[in-house]
Amino acid sequence: MASISAVNMIRYNKYLFPSLRPSSIRSSTMLSSLRLLSSSKAHNASSSYPLPWPHHARGPLPTDRLLHRIAGLFLLRRVVRNWDGSRFDTSSFLNGAKDAILLVGKLLFSNERNELEGILQPKLFKAVETSFSSLPQDSQGKLEIESIKRLELTGVRSVFGTASPGDEHVVSWLGQKIITSKSRLESLSISYSNGRMTFKVAKELGEEATQARMEFLLAVSFLAKERYRLVDKDGTVLDGAEGKVRSSHHQWVFGSTVDWDNDIYPFQWRIYDINNYLSNNVINDGCET
Repeated sequence: MASISAVNMIRYNKYLFPSLRPSSIRSSTMLSSLRLLSSSKAHNASSSYPLPWPHHARGPLPTDRLLHRIAGLFLLRRVVRNWDGSRFDTSSFLNGAKDAILLVGKLLFSNERNELEGILQPKLFKAVETSFSSLPQDSQGKLEIESIKRLELTGVRSVFGTASPGDEHVVSWLGQKIITSKSRLESLSISYSNGRMTFKVAKELGEEATQARMEFLLAVSFLAKERYRLVDKDGTVLDGAEGKVRSSHHQWVFGSTVDWDNDIYPFQWRIYDINNYLSNNVINDGCET
């Protein structure tokens, strides 16, 4: 069987995933995963094993507030326009996201699962590997995706700036976050003592945050027709159902920092979370929304 290549499986498009090689994608310096929407625990179907995909939802997952999505898209489009004068194409992004989702479905239970390292952000990849190591010995899983429908962009968030742990001062505006240093804020407040202090401090801190780091996180929701099963070495079904097609609602988070030095495109998208997997199963050290 020919090796499944992440680079070959996803067609090239500058709006989407210019390269999925691990060495070409920079990790976030502070934020590993940003939970965009409210918890889906109440919607999740029961599962005996903590794997990311099978924790599907029976009903539609919540969407982000409309104004939050508008604000996030506005900032995202500003970045793209400032980079090369083009426009961020939501439809093209969703097409690329669909390719990535199908690829993950092919790799998740295959012998080439290590290729997910170039698609998932490091913390998510490590969590997935840990979950598979906890499965019963010689168990085998199978996932077949018949179709993906109702693919929608249901959340757009941005994070600007960074600060040392314990020194963060977070300002939120319509779901978007600016992270600055408390000590830097205090020093600037002392420096400016006239009537325009607030404006000057905000302007300077905003510029510094933009230069330090810009990160975007996009939530994508979809409905999948799928077959899933997990069997032990004797063929006994441990999880899922043999041959049964089910409709499952999913929500994935794609993220990227902005790299102005990239000659191809300033975004290198990776999958940051699958169905709130990190949020529900791993301690989340990111920013709560």
